Amino acid sequence: MQMLPREAKQLMHGKFVLLPTTGIGSLAQLAVDLLVSTLRLSRLAVLHSEQLLPCVGNDAYSRQKGTLCSELELYGSTTSEFICLQQRAPAATGRQQAFAEELCDFLQHLQPRQVLILGSLNAALRQDQHLGGPQVHILSTAQDTEGLLKAISLKQLEAAFLEANKTSEQLLPPWPLWTLCSSHGLATVMLAAFCTEAVDAAEVESLAQKAIEAVHSLGCKLPDSVPCKDRAAEWLVPPSWAHLQGPSRPELLY
Repeated sequence: MQMLPREAKQLMHGKFVLLPTTGIGSLAQLAVDLLVSTLRLSRLAVLHSEQLLPCVGNDAYSRQKGTLCSELELYGSTTSEFICLQQRAPAATGRQQAFAEELCDFLQHLQPRQVLILGSLNAALRQDQHLGGPQVHILSTAQDTEGLLKAISLKQLEAAFLEANKTSEQLLPPWPLWTLCSSHGLATVMLAAFCTEAVDAAEVESLAQKAIEAVHSLGCKLPDSVPCKDRAAEWLVPPSWAHLQGPSRPELLY
């Protein structure tokens, strides 16, 4: 995996690195967009992987003309402990495992303090216990998993669910990256939300909120403007969301 400028690698050492995986409704990528916009993070580097489909488009966070973004970019600041790696394109057919291996190796060399993976799960796979309550669930390599679960008010994804979907689903994101990171000794937390392709803003905000609460409870220092459980703040919606859901419906209809 190539990174330009190369000097940006030094900025990731000892940091909290948050990254999405492609999946249902692009939920994880939208949550990262919301976090980058709200935290006002700047682009630190552009990354290239031969395993990803090429992608280029308008800058998701700026209204200025002529600014582009690509399929894999790093966002953060020199003074922040929090860094986001945004993935905008899926892996090429048959290259998902290879991309996960490449990304895991990349993270190992950078030695981040904590890796936080965001992902989405097919709502059709939910079992009875998943139908009520928060749709975001957690997996963690941390020793104090119970403490983390209590801090962010989430439940751990059950071993029975993982076993039931081992063959059909775990070849798809977010499972290859989670399996590799957790087996290679990286301190990793994964937040995965059940959803459909018709993702709405509330679901995105919920996943982003839990991501912030997770890194906060793990010891990451965040700006006062960040929405956290113990302080209220407004999300800064990126310009790329302008046509995400279309016009709202009058509440009188309901």
